[in-house]
Amino acid sequence: MPESTVLDLRHDPVSPTARMPGRLEILIRHLLGRLCQNEMLSTDGDMSRALQTAWAMALPQLFATLMSFPVYHQPHGAPARGYWPQAGDHYFFITYALFVMGAVAVYSWDVLFPDAIDVFVLVPLPLPARQLLSSRIVAVAIFLAAALAGTNALGIVFFPLAADQPHIGYHILAHFTSVLLAGTFACTLVLSIQGILLTLISERLFQKITPMLQILGMLMLFSLLSILPLVVGALQPLLTSSARWPLWFPPFWFLGIYQRIMYGSAPPFDLLATRGVMATFITATITCITYPIAYRRKVRLVMEGSVATTQRRGLFKVAADAIIPFVIRNAIQRGIYRFIGQTLWRSRRPRAMIAIFLSIGIALALSNLITIAPSGIHFRSDGALVSIAIIAFWLTFGLRAAFASPVDLRGSWLFRSILGREKSLVLDVQKYWTVYAVMLTSAVLAIAFAFTRAFSMAQLLLAVVLCTVVAIVTTDFYGRHASAIPFTQAMKTTQHERPLAAARYLLVFPFLMTLEVHWMQIGLAWLTFLLLAMYILHRYLIRAAENWRANDFDGNLDDSDPDEFLTSLGLRE
Repeated sequence: MPESTVLDLRHDPVSPTARMPGRLEILIRHLLGRLCQNEMLSTDGDMSRALQTAWAMALPQLFATLMSFPVYHQPHGAPARGYWPQAGDHYFFITYALFVMGAVAVYSWDVLFPDAIDVFVLVPLPLPARQLLSSRIVAVAIFLAAALAGTNALGIVFFPLAADQPHIGYHILAHFTSVLLAGTFACTLVLSIQGILLTLISERLFQKITPMLQILGMLMLFSLLSILPLVVGALQPLLTSSARWPLWFPPFWFLGIYQRIMYGSAPPFDLLATRGVMATFITATITCITYPIAYRRKVRLVMEGSVATTQRRGLFKVAADAIIPFVIRNAIQRGIYRFIGQTLWRSRRPRAMIAIFLSIGIALALSNLITIAPSGIHFRSDGALVSIAIIAFWLTFGLRAAFASPVDLRGSWLFRSILGREKSLVLDVQKYWTVYAVMLTSAVLAIAFAFTRAFSMAQLLLAVVLCTVVAIVTTDFYGRHASAIPFTQAMKTTQHERPLAAARYLLVFPFLMTLEVHWMQIGLAWLTFLLLAMYILHRYLIRAAENWRANDFDGNLDDSDPDEFLTSLGLRE
């Protein structure tokens, strides 16, 4: 050992100097943390729900790979999987990548651009505006890239191995490239639309149309999944026919990229692959151009504040103000009813919940109303009744999920201080909201389907009545342990209960749909008996809820120290 490496005992050990993160790195970490820990993903800072959702979104590709393994490994002598069935398998992974990344971008609609906290905390700091913008762009890119990689990695790795096709390297490259471009196209399309709107229209108009845009975006994404079996079944006729509309269907563009890389040039897929590459390039370019402009305009609008303007009362508000006093006679209930309506429309998380559940219902209803053929998309009138039941079911559970999403718990004490302990008079308002929403939606759908003349008015009226009755019983059952006004208390669920909640939807939904379709076809005598049984069940659930509120209500309230109540209000001394 060289003498220079031996130190005297009087010398202190040399410790390596810790690397200090730079200013840009600190900004990126902060903004990335804001993207991952916000009210859309977690209301109390607990990321377990978001992580469970991410795992749940990644697992379908693994399940699809396991299910496809037997068809690619037939016994000796059995015919191999054909070209078009393989294309159908590839179509699933591409469509799922489009769905996941589009859903992530639409759900994160309100956090992809700076909000008031970001502006008022970061802008006054002595930091260059360009550095704030670049760090925001990098954080958003990392967030979306992590979502794209995390939800598609299992399919990229395992599906080419399970398929075991010749030239596995080309298969992995084709799968990786097509899924990457499909996910990039989905998220950049949402960002480009948001950037264009923030650049061209006013902030007030943008906030008004945001809920409808979220519902429309989720509807289109869930529709891609709901019609997937129809498209896969008609894939060869669609792409080999002379029809022009399949050439403008985005999932086919990236299927063309997949097939072009894996199998080489083919007439149906060359043009589709070109359009897929061009569409991704165009949306990415528009995003790169509009995002900085929209970012600066958003920051300026937040700094300047909104201008108070006289709001015009629309026809819907005038009609609601005239009808609500006759429907809800109690003044306290009317106040809670209006509070629910305003909060449901203005708050981000409840609004996103409504968009997701309602879009699932409409997408599943569309899959029962249309057929896909080379000549185009055709309407099926025989699925109208079950479509009304499907939309009513998902609207019921969507409102339930929205009511359980707290908005700002720091102000929940106000309702208790004014009204005292919540009573049935107040807690039943959310039931009214759900039942009236389901009844109105079902009636509108029935009127729309009446023009098809596929069903009589009596059948459509029966469908509306049954959907309303089922909504009443469902809200009675799931709301019998309600202990707070909607949006004022967080739902306490454990990590083990959340997967069971998803399984409950998967089990309750087909069971109820089967029953409702059967009930719509029964005679008058059995219908009378059914409605009587529903009424008895309704009264029993109301009595059970009243007994629970009388006996066990205190155990579900906040058990903090009463002496510390005033200090927990978040008010300054």
